[in-house]
Amino acid sequence: MKIAVRVVASALVAVTVIGLSGCSLIPGGLSGSGPAAGASSTQAIPGAEELWTAAQASMKAATSVEIKGTATNNGTTIPVDMAGARDGSNAKVTVSQNGWTAEIIMVSGVAYVKGNEAYWTMAGVPQERAQAIGTKYVKTTSMDVSKMTVGAMLDGLATINFNLVDKVNIKVDQGDLAGVPAYVLSQRLSTNQGDLKAWVSADGKANLLKLTVVGGANPTDLDFSDWNSVKPFSAPPADQIFGK
Repeated sequence: MKIAVRVVASALVAVTVIGLSGCSLIPGGLSGSGPAAGASSTQAIPGAEELWTAAQASMKAATSVEIKGTATNNGTTIPVDMAGARDGSNAKVTVSQNGWTAEIIMVSGVAYVKGNEAYWTMAGVPQERAQAIGTKYVKTTSMDVSKMTVGAMLDGLATINFNLVDKVNIKVDQGDLAGVPAYVLSQRLSTNQGDLKAWVSADGKANLLKLTVVGGANPTDLDFSDWNSVKPFSAPPADQIFGK
């Protein structure tokens, strides 16, 4: 599943590009591995492919989720902070890189963008205008948010399938993540692509809880939460919108 690292990186690059304009699945060794809290030590552990197939179904069916953490693309670490509806119709994304940062709230086809001066300058806005905008949001209906969605990220991850080596090399252990019972997919042997590890909820829902890549060219650390339960975001108050 070497494609996994590329999928994560490309999805993040898409988010970054939109902001600018206006795998092998897993490692061995789980800290605190063993029977999950509240789970029977005799509970049957699913096979790796069976578990990942269930996680794929969860990602494909998800209506909303929050994804936070960091990923690396071509040596550049990209913060990830996005939450909301699968299609981006209601969502919040924070993008930052090289000193600039921007927060984007999407509500019913309208995007509200709040960036620091470095962001607006980088985006081509004259300095005087950038200073006038300050910490307010700019309202726009022309921003293409089709790739800047949690759905785009989930759809990319959900396309990852096991190859023959994965079927032999990937194992499943019982464990927990911050007290939440989970199954942990990990590699028996390390690869030069980086060791990927995934935590999948053991509650029958098979929600992806965490994905990490340690080593390799694209280290990644992503947390997934609030599956199908992200609260809707509202448009900023009128006095926080530039030009109002």
